[in-house]
Amino acid sequence: MMAKGEQYMLVDARPYKKYLAGAIPSAIGIPVKDFAAKRGMLPVNKAETTLVYYCGGYKCGLSHKSAKMARSLGYKKVVVAEAGYPGWKEMFGGAEAMAVKAGEAEGAVDAEWFLATIKSDPDAITLIDVRDPEEYAAGHFPSAINMTADVMEKKIDSIPSDKPIVFSCATGARAGEAFYMYMDMKPNAKNVYYLEATNDFNEDNTYDVHPNK
Repeated sequence: MMAKGEQYMLVDARPYKKYLAGAIPSAIGIPVKDFAAKRGMLPVNKAETTLVYYCGGYKCGLSHKSAKMARSLGYKKVVVAEAGYPGWKEMFGGAEAMAVKAGEAEGAVDAEWFLATIKSDPDAITLIDVRDPEEYAAGHFPSAINMTADVMEKKIDSIPSDKPIVFSCATGARAGEAFYMYMDMKPNAKNVYYLEATNDFNEDNTYDVHPNK
């Protein structure tokens, strides 16, 4: 579509600071949690322009959630680029970060420290898996609590704050969204992190963690 000059709008559904740190060229950033507030950025013509959503890759559901909301507004041509930003980087290399970037590592926990901790002392942290319940049921970190971002927003005061909090998902995108949501709601919170990694889970709750580059 880019090469042919077709009419489209490319939308990055990841947390805005991830968008600022590097995005597919021509994309605008509309995080899932800000969809309602920023829907005015979408094209007026709901029948002609193709909306293309992307996020953190095949295991990230943010683009699909955004696409569903766009369709509910009446947009007729809505598609998802499922490979997301990781797929773009693999094919074409990473985009230059914008001058106002905050940095992809902001709020991220060290992956090696995380893995060592959940193996040796899992009760030392509050680990929250923000994936959908069916994803969680198919395999998760043994010590993780399942709480999607929308549920977390309603029950944020129920999350223990007496030890470090770490959010996780499948690709780091939804975990990052949960981290920024938490910090927006509790700006004075300390020891809050997210796992910036691609995670593969098995039915017996074994896992492989691949830190994102």
